[in-house]
Amino acid sequence: RRGASPSCRCSAIVRLENLADRLPSPPFQDNSEHLIAVQFRDGQWHYNDNSDWLPFVPLKSDRLIAEVDFDNETMVDLKGRQGRVEGVEQGYLEGDLVFLPFQWNGRPNDGEFTVEGTYLDVVVSTPQLTTVEVESIDQGIAVADDATGHGYILFSAEDLFERLPSPGPRSGNDRQMIAVRYVDDRWQYNSNSEWVEFAPEDSDRLIAKLDFDQDTIEPLLNAVGTVHGIDQGYYGGDLEFLANQWNGKPNEGEFSVRGSFFHVESDAPLATASADGSGDTNSDGLLSASDALRVINHLDSATTAEFAIDSPFDVNKDGVVSPRDALNVINLLSSQTGNEESGEAEGVASVNRLDGFGLGAQSVDFLFGNRFSETLDDEEEDRRIGEGLGLDERL
Repeated sequence: RRGASPSCRCSAIVRLENLADRLPSPPFQDNSEHLIAVQFRDGQWHYNDNSDWLPFVPLKSDRLIAEVDFDNETMVDLKGRQGRVEGVEQGYLEGDLVFLPFQWNGRPNDGEFTVEGTYLDVVVSTPQLTTVEVESIDQGIAVADDATGHGYILFSAEDLFERLPSPGPRSGNDRQMIAVRYVDDRWQYNSNSEWVEFAPEDSDRLIAKLDFDQDTIEPLLNAVGTVHGIDQGYYGGDLEFLANQWNGKPNEGEFSVRGSFFHVESDAPLATASADGSGDTNSDGLLSASDALRVINHLDSATTAEFAIDSPFDVNKDGVVSPRDALNVINLLSSQTGNEESGEAEGVASVNRLDGFGLGAQSVDFLFGNRFSETLDDEEEDRRIGEGLGLDERL
């Protein structure tokens, strides 16, 4: 159990691509294509490849679905949980998932875990966005030629020439963006000749990932969470990232960013207090998209049209529980969660049922998975599921 805390969370990634296509290095051989063990440690999220914990970038569609306690050898689902853990969504509303500790490929195996089931229900939120304007694009982002390892492009709301300690950015460097890295428990920026310690601000944001050895730049589009206390990721915009370029011309080891704006998630909540109880189908005092999903699940379980007097699912009070009641919840939520400045409705959560999730009998230690919406035949499902999720038995 070396190098791990006694309790860690499991995540399922609701994305179409295979995990091997998005992680820095491949998961363990025969590991599930859509689930993997994850843990927030040392200031950022890591996944386990059966031998080590490796950092990765969580995306807004990722979801934690179970929690593992290695010491007590238990695995607990996160059904009914809401909110986020270090930026990653957690929990699900309903599903037929069964979590089995210490199994791999249907057989006992210490340190591995299995998930059986075919679907889970989640609420997919449409975040309320704030537009961040890029006010100053200069000649580029300068980095010393001898820089090695990995780092980030940091966006600053303040003028970097005014806020950073001496020697400051190189002349011609963008005033709002600079190359940074985290080393020896501190953040440093690159002045084009040396790495200099600086203090992050609450408004700072990491918008791209850098590889100084390969001279590459990767946008952090749809990334969520924080890296050692700094927010990362953005949800769209017109930014373009260029490696080995300075002032519009080729220049090895330097970087450039073009564009004028990007979007980030605002702090406005997607659930709102229900003033008169309308639409609050679970009587928790809040109006959210999960209330609409409960109406839908109630309709799924009904064998005939239901005439219901004073039923919490009869939102529009017409005496019948019908799909109109679910739509009524969404309309109520839309009217109460509009943009405060413009009055336009933004960020209304929608309901998404993950049919054909295809977990099958996947072995996991922490869970990290993908959504694929098509129905799989048995042969294709077996191919995608694999034997499980490999995990370092030292944990």
